[in-house]
Amino acid sequence: MELLERRRQRLAEAAERRSKALDEAAAAQTEHAKWAAAVEAARNRIDQLTAAVETRVKSEPDWTTQQEHVAQATATAKAAADKAVQSEADRKSKGKPYESDPLFMYLWQSEYGTAHYHAGPIRRYFDGKVAKLVGYDSAQANYRLLTEIPLRLRQHADRLAEEAHGELAKRIAIERRALEADGVVVLETDLDAAEKNLAQTEERLSRAKAELTALDADRASVNDEASDPDYRQALEMLTERLSREDLGGLYQKALRTPSPDDDRIVKSLQEQERAIAQTDSQIQQIRRTAIEVAKKRAELEQSRSRFQQAGYDDPLGGFVNGALIGTILGGILNGSRSSGTLDNVFNDGFRRRLPPSNGGFGGMRLPGGGSQGDGGGFRTGGDF
Repeated sequence: MELLERRRQRLAEAAERRSKALDEAAAAQTEHAKWAAAVEAARNRIDQLTAAVETRVKSEPDWTTQQEHVAQATATAKAAADKAVQSEADRKSKGKPYESDPLFMYLWQSEYGTAHYHAGPIRRYFDGKVAKLVGYDSAQANYRLLTEIPLRLRQHADRLAEEAHGELAKRIAIERRALEADGVVVLETDLDAAEKNLAQTEERLSRAKAELTALDADRASVNDEASDPDYRQALEMLTERLSREDLGGLYQKALRTPSPDDDRIVKSLQEQERAIAQTDSQIQQIRRTAIEVAKKRAELEQSRSRFQQAGYDDPLGGFVNGALIGTILGGILNGSRSSGTLDNVFNDGFRRRLPPSNGGFGGMRLPGGGSQGDGGGFRTGGDF
């Protein structure tokens, strides 16, 4: 009994630790949901303000004049970029005849006819003969022009692109001033605070999940009789004691005696033996069920981690197949589905909703901390 009591105590302690871990995970999950809702609400307030300011500012003369400059600079830069691309394509096609002529390319790579050409008298003499043979003087002029034009056009296109970005930055500055005048900085501060708290609760939730996973593994080890020395020793002692005298033999002896007390005692022992066997069977079933539930829970936790890694918990996203997700979750719990199926359903049903504003007005940052057009956290980007 002392051995079994020690085992019972270990199981009780493991259950208590897991109960506390579950409470911590539930509290962390509640806190996480609260701050996720706060982040979404803060983004919505910024979106609403941005949409209102955008509508007003786009009708003002300063913005419309600057937008005309942006449009003109953008069109000019695009035309220059198209010319550069076409010139680069021409360079490849029209340069093939030159580049397929080994004599011409030999002279070109030797920099023949330039100040960088160095050769002795004999080589210089024969190079001159080769140059006359292939008409190198006129050919190298054409080839040089063919290779330099794409470079010059690309430099010109890059310069015009920088000018277009400059015009765009001026327009965004107008938008940003209007947003700040209407109080966007306060809203952005609220959003920053909510996102910071959300990140902290995500860390807390991750720690709670890791603790719960470790406790589940420990619980499975405690439930495993094969690894429990106390349980094995108690079982061996019970087996040895029962093997000393078969209850059936005791009952047969009792029948040969006139005392009814012997009969009652033996029948009672037989009933207890059957009850012990039945209880042991139930314990084994409960243990198998607990292990299966732990496996399913671990599978769902892994799916949840993949869910977060894929960004499906973004407040600006949602699922159009919620009913199917519920069905798949039920299938995982009853053992007819795997978490891989759930991953596919998540991928097929996730939709990211666009904010009410265009996401680039005033250089407003997009969900995730960046801003359109700048590749970082700076809040004056653009959509060029």
